[in-house]
Amino acid sequence: MQTESVFRHGDYQLACSARRLANGRYLPSLVVTKNVWPTRARTIAIEARDFEVETAAIEEARIRGLEWIAHYG
Repeated sequence: MQTESVFRHGDYQLACSARRLANGRYLPSLVVTKNVWPTRARTIAIEARDFEVETAAIEEARIRGLEWIAHYG
């Protein structure tokens, strides 16, 4: 099962999610979409690291999304 939260930052939407692993920990994932043209969604790679709680994994994805926007957006 995967939990997802959506955040908005300027012209961007961050779809941050946490997927539960077999060991009970959570792995974050991130999809960044620009809300103005071009609107192509980008799946951003996040450092391979798992978390004990899903909220921490989602927060990690959100932070990485903000960093991505600052550097490449």
